[in-house]
Amino acid sequence: VEEVFLVRELLNSLGERLVEDPHVIARHLEALQNLDRASQILEHLGSILGAEDPGAAPQAVVMHDLRARLLRPSSANDG
Repeated sequence: VEEVFLVRELLNSLGERLVEDPHVIARHLEALQNLDRASQILEHLGSILGAEDPGAAPQAVVMHDLRARLLRPSSANDG
């Protein structure tokens, strides 16, 4: 769990550095938004992994698309 939060902090730090340059923002806005989304996803995953009941924790995820992916039946068991 700590490693997930560490990676999230690294991404946040990178994003903060990049947004200091208006030229980077202008040229790479979508990529910067994806960095932010990745950071949010890692925050949720870290919270789930560290939850008292990790099986129920995805219900509390506020990112609708992530929650839907986490709650869908796994196709890994379909053979």
